[in-house]
Amino acid sequence: MDPAAMAAQSREAVLLAWFLVFSRSFRLPGPGHALVLLPAGDLINHSHRRPNLVLVESEHFVSFRVIADDVREGDEFFHDYGNNHNARSLSFYGFVMQDDPAADAVKVLFDAP
Repeated sequence: MDPAAMAAQSREAVLLAWFLVFSRSFRLPGPGHALVLLPAGDLINHSHRRPNLVLVESEHFVSFRVIADDVREGDEFFHDYGNNHNARSLSFYGFVMQDDPAADAVKVLFDAP
């Protein structure tokens, strides 16, 4: 196979793997900011205004803990994924927000000659 074609396929494979892992992982608070995969974690919605879950780490496991007293059966769970622009939210969490809090930020990507 042509080396240029192999490099292109390798780049695509690396990008696909990166997006599959990073868009479904959670960064732990604290030193090192380890990434963890939590089953069904990507079903949790985002909210700056009313998060009712927080990511917690203990010696043996990582989980979400309910932090609101008013959560009732049938309510949605919300986690604050941070104040990110939509490009970062899509890349790292797999969603975009209708009202992008960082809409005034513009990231320009280009290949170096």
